Amino acid sequence: LTKLANKNYEPYNYQLIKICDRVTNTVAQGGSVLFPVIMSGIIYDLIEILSTDLRDRGLGSIPIYFISPIAEACLTYANIFAEWLAKSKQDKVYIPEPPFVHYQLIEEGRLKHFESINEKFAASYKEPCIIFTSHPSLRFGDVLHFLNMWRDISHNLIIFTEPDYDLMTVIAPFQPIKTQIMNYPLDARLNFNEGNIIINEINPKRLVIPSIYSPSTIDLNINNVNNANRYIIPTEAPTITFNYLDTIFIDLMQRYQKSVLASNLAENLSPVAINNNISISQVYAQVKWHDNSYILSAIENQNSNQLQTKTGPWLWGKPTPERFVLQLSQKGIQNIKVTEDGPFNKII
Repeated sequence: LTKLANKNYEPYNYQLIKICDRVTNTVAQGGSVLFPVIMSGIIYDLIEILSTDLRDRGLGSIPIYFISPIAEACLTYANIFAEWLAKSKQDKVYIPEPPFVHYQLIEEGRLKHFESINEKFAASYKEPCIIFTSHPSLRFGDVLHFLNMWRDISHNLIIFTEPDYDLMTVIAPFQPIKTQIMNYPLDARLNFNEGNIIINEINPKRLVIPSIYSPSTIDLNINNVNNANRYIIPTEAPTITFNYLDTIFIDLMQRYQKSVLASNLAENLSPVAINNNISISQVYAQVKWHDNSYILSAIENQNSNQLQTKTGPWLWGKPTPERFVLQLSQKGIQNIKVTEDGPFNKII
């Protein structure tokens, strides 16, 4: 368990609702909105939700600009990685339809993407509008152009959504600025409270966490005792901690491993019926391991004379002491004593 959010922000969906309300109110009054963002992740949610909200409120003509050297590539690749999407979007891929609405928005001319602020962008630019560009640090990228252009326009709005950047720190070099500035961090990660709840619910046999999450590494002095519980993952499960770039070894504690039976081996098997539901067969095979999958395949260059099919008796099932004693008595062995050696062991 790692990469937990270190702050308890408002719920993700609740933040999106507040962003939509603020954006639509701003553009309805003639203002424009700037999102300094990273060109992946939540930007697709923002484009989809904002475009739908604007259309529902009769503001579908407001243009959305996506400015980045990789803007076109990001929008294209987002349509081909359906395995990482919600089921509703995965289902669209098999219809087939693009999982995101930005493909339709581009066709309708509502979403326009540009590599940079160039002549094509200048010819297309009109206000009010919504702009997505980089970078949320406000230290590089086309966002600097708009900050300087809008700094004296009070009806425009800048919305920060990246949780890893402190608003006061990044905006400090541009003060004083008249543009409205709002901070709505969108963090879909689990926080520590949610992490603790999940751990208690699933009761893991082993927990692997960064060392900074462990109570043993936290200095509970006066300065941080009030905040310490936000960073502690309390659990009674055996815990492995690690630091950056550490190599750790984890015993999976598995007695059995699932494997696939290769066709060249399966076609030569001769199963024997044990009862109405079970048939078994002896298998001579070699185990191959690839991409964390095990495959049982026929032994290469094997001599058929070396392999003799076993016809029985077969040992199968899970014997119990009671059944074992019964079988012994049927063979003429009497006076068998069974004693307990602990809660799970018996001695015959």
